Amino acid sequence: TSVTKKIARWVCCLAVGFLAVIGATTLYSRVSSVVSNKIVAKKAFKTSFNNIKENPEDVDTWYKLALFYEYGYGTKEDDVSAFECYLNSVNNSEGKEFTDNISQAYYDLGLCYMTGKGTKTDFNKAYQTFEKLVSLEVYHSEAWFNLGICNIAKKVPKEEYEKIYRTLEKEYGSSLESIVKEIPYFVYFENPSLLKDFVSEQDYEQSREYFWR
Repeated sequence: TSVTKKIARWVCCLAVGFLAVIGATTLYSRVSSVVSNKIVAKKAFKTSFNNIKENPEDVDTWYKLALFYEYGYGTKEDDVSAFECYLNSVNNSEGKEFTDNISQAYYDLGLCYMTGKGTKTDFNKAYQTFEKLVSLEVYHSEAWFNLGICNIAKKVPKEEYEKIYRTLEKEYGSSLESIVKEIPYFVYFENPSLLKDFVSEQDYEQSREYFWR
């Protein structure tokens, strides 16, 4: 019995030690991966930053920098810098071959104008950006969808948004806060009478066309 207990203790010790080694190895691997990813990210950001100095008209590099800034990859998150990079990518794309990066730069720039991320909310500029995008890429469904929202939103005075929000908040609760920038689209489906003084039936018909597209 004494021998059996000793063997059992040794087996338990070996098992615990084995698990400890595995745990330590896994933790080390994860920490190393995080550190390695941060180093790679910083190098990638620095490379893109230096490349844009040498070639300030490089559309793809401007787009990459925008992503670095927006998601904090290799640098601090900076919505203003991300917006400026998206804008530079779009502005330098004139006359160049249309690519996926240019398409995405247009779309993300439109979202910035639409939601006020990194710049002031401007539904007119958002509308113009999405309109240009669908002229270049007619099958971009998300751009058509947002074009329909902006077509209505640009007709509503800014001071009316708070009034409309309060009205909808009473009916639908605070969860609406997450889509406050899309009030015109929400109202379009739920309560178009709130916009009757600003949006004509012709505007709605145009947005229906955009949504359909």
